[in-house]
Amino acid sequence: IVLLLRGRKSKKRTILLTGVSDAGKTALFTKLIFGKEAVTYTSIKENSGLYFVKAKGKDVPLVDIPGNERQRLQLWEKFKEETRGLIFVVDSSRFQKEVKEVAEFLYILLTDPVVHRSKLRLLVVCNKQDVALAKSAKVIQTQLEKEL
Repeated sequence: IVLLLRGRKSKKRTILLTGVSDAGKTALFTKLIFGKEAVTYTSIKENSGLYFVKAKGKDVPLVDIPGNERQRLQLWEKFKEETRGLIFVVDSSRFQKEVKEVAEFLYILLTDPVVHRSKLRLLVVCNKQDVALAKSAKVIQTQLEKEL
């Protein structure tokens, strides 16, 4: 998260956790906010909390938005003006099946005028690397670049 906060001063402070359904966004959110793992279920509404950034000595709002197509687009519209950075979560174990959907959503985010105007930082997290047959970060990067 520190990487997303680097750079010029900005009044925008919110970091969004986003991606397609069941990528592990809520599990990551829970680990970051509460410091522990928890059983999670497919989200139907956003989750928000304050993440303490030790290196900066301050709290940063972190918002986990649901991954279903309709909600993720509505909530992106709702939060994008106050967003400083994006954590885009990809399920490495199901990536082959979801590559088109993942790439389409990433494309929507990357081509949004707010992203360019605000120079939002983006971190792509390849989640579920511990699952058998999970694709490596390099494979995911290469395939996303081809799709984009």
